[in-house]
Amino acid sequence: MDFFSQLEKKISQEKIIKVCGLEGGAKAYFLLSLAEKIEFPLLAILKDEDESENLFDDLRALRSLLNLQGEITLFPNANPVRNGVSRRDISNGVNPIERLNCLAQIIENKLSLIVTAKDAFDKLTISKELFLTFSKEIKSGEKIMRNEFIDLLEQNGYARADFVEQPSEYSLRGEIIDFWSANLALPVRIILFEDTVEQIRSFNPNTQRSENILDKVWIIPAKEVGQGYLSEYLPAKSLVFQDIDTEESRIEDTLRDESERVKDFMWIRNVAFPDRETLNFAAKAVPSFGGKFAFFVDELNKWLKEKYEVHLFCSNQNEQVRLLDLFEEKKMIKEIPSVSIGPLNTGFILPREKLAVISANDIFGRYKIRRRLPKFKLARPLETLYEINPGDYVVHERCGIGLYRGLEHLLVEDKYADF
Repeated sequence: MDFFSQLEKKISQEKIIKVCGLEGGAKAYFLLSLAEKIEFPLLAILKDEDESENLFDDLRALRSLLNLQGEITLFPNANPVRNGVSRRDISNGVNPIERLNCLAQIIENKLSLIVTAKDAFDKLTISKELFLTFSKEIKSGEKIMRNEFIDLLEQNGYARADFVEQPSEYSLRGEIIDFWSANLALPVRIILFEDTVEQIRSFNPNTQRSENILDKVWIIPAKEVGQGYLSEYLPAKSLVFQDIDTEESRIEDTLRDESERVKDFMWIRNVAFPDRETLNFAAKAVPSFGGKFAFFVDELNKWLKEKYEVHLFCSNQNEQVRLLDLFEEKKMIKEIPSVSIGPLNTGFILPREKLAVISANDIFGRYKIRRRLPKFKLARPLETLYEINPGDYVVHERCGIGLYRGLEHLLVEDKYADF
């Protein structure tokens, strides 16, 4: 009986199943393979925010190897701690947009795999009952009261703005209402004729120009209120993967107030110390090549000789070009394997499937802690410099916050220009 046949048998008979042998990126490959075989969302709970983000990156890279139909999402912590540092936004508040979008996707049954950290799973969010109460579907041609709809947006946490440029904002111009719900990729423009929705369109937040016509749109809350948990959005008999079976990460022990809701959950625990009942995925770590390309090529030739399916992952296009150039330059291999772009942190070897998945980090020996900078909120780009004055603060999309000092007329390459 193969591994997943054994696992499915245990899931039907036991509440807690222990697994091991999930080295490196094999954890993501295991979860993707499992999510492909079940009909309801799989929840993966990691020790902290850094580990959950690393797993999410691995999942995004490796999903191309499998035929997973549903979406993969990250349910972030309301106040994440990364690399030992607690991060809040400049207003000392929390942006709930990603969390609310995840909850909406669960309700819409769009998700196959949800990744979160233990603290995020722990924290209160909006209850499912309130989420559904404050959500509203608007259809083209239906009647709505303009002022009541605006009141709904205000009660749901939407902030009025001159232009809608980011989720949780709305604006008014006569019979035109613009808003951006967290579950939508683009903001939406509703055009009213008296009390009837004449047209619904998405629009570009940068140009403010209308784009596609929509038949309907679902608006969700823009703030987290109420006494709810992520667990109440999941089916009663959900399957939960819990990483590393240590005392501090035993979810049931720490969430006593959730015991009623999680009592029917089925748990798969990735254990550090297996026993006779533990199922072994039997993945192996990739050898440490330490930047020695010739050593890597020797191993690669062995895998290819043994008829392994080999996939290489680079973090960006420049890295991909560099790796392909090295293969051409060294002339040490007859067949160049698949080289894809994807944020895989570390690879793995799965002998029983004759599969070798290698990241550029494995080859070149770069294992650094990724310090993620806060993302800038989407804003409207300047059309001309006349929109700002010397002394104004500006935000460059790559360089960050700066102070505009004004223009200088300079001679460059025998030509005068403003800089």
